[in-house]
Amino acid sequence: MSLEVVELKLELLRSWYRSRPSDAYKNQAGHVAIFAGSLGFTGAAELTAEAALSGGAGLVSLYVESSIHTIVAMRCPPEIMVHPLPPTMTAETLSDLSADVFAFGPGIGNSPDEAFLDWLQSETRPIVVDADGLNLMARHLDKRLSIAQAGPRVLTPHPGEFARLFPKETTLPTRRERAEAVAQAFPLTLLYKGEKTLIAQQGGAVYRNTTGNPGMATGGMGDVLTGIIVALVAQGYASEHAACLGAWLAGRA
Repeated sequence: MSLEVVELKLELLRSWYRSRPSDAYKNQAGHVAIFAGSLGFTGAAELTAEAALSGGAGLVSLYVESSIHTIVAMRCPPEIMVHPLPPTMTAETLSDLSADVFAFGPGIGNSPDEAFLDWLQSETRPIVVDADGLNLMARHLDKRLSIAQAGPRVLTPHPGEFARLFPKETTLPTRRERAEAVAQAFPLTLLYKGEKTLIAQQGGAVYRNTTGNPGMATGGMGDVLTGIIVALVAQGYASEHAACLGAWLAGRA
């Protein structure tokens, strides 16, 4: 069954937007924890964290490899709490970290696969998965369903990542059909990047973004989008609305 396609227009987004009360404080705006960055890819971690901060998250914690901790801590704005990853990496040590929502993947490379793979399948809090997080899932296609079922998940693949992560759906002729097929097969929120980015969720419509330009095809743009989306989820927006608002805002900016 073909899903309804809804254009993301300003009027619709305004109906979802919630103004903060005048007496709001940081704990009401959510705590974001980000797993990102590796040697040579420190910028991905910094861009994601700074975007989460600009996106309105009340608190932002950034977890990076110990080898780059000092570099990243010196370059990040002082509001961002930069920590080394736990010395003992297991699903349990990752889930022990304090946060309302997580972002996982930008520039993190292949370290360490097993712990993060187990954590993705056991963590019940929301996770926005991008970049190397998607590549990790693509190396373990049999784990996709258990990851999606564990808790709220937002996946943000560009076309190349989509092809690796959803090879069966990639054979469908149109982007819309591919997004629909993923939404029907997995209980997650999909943000399928590209011209007129598509957002789809099981049981809902397919949303088509109306902002953006070819100049966005540059390194770091996806990291910023991930930071915006995770900040919106932290502030209480549903995953689908956070993905739609994030895509529209990033393209409009």
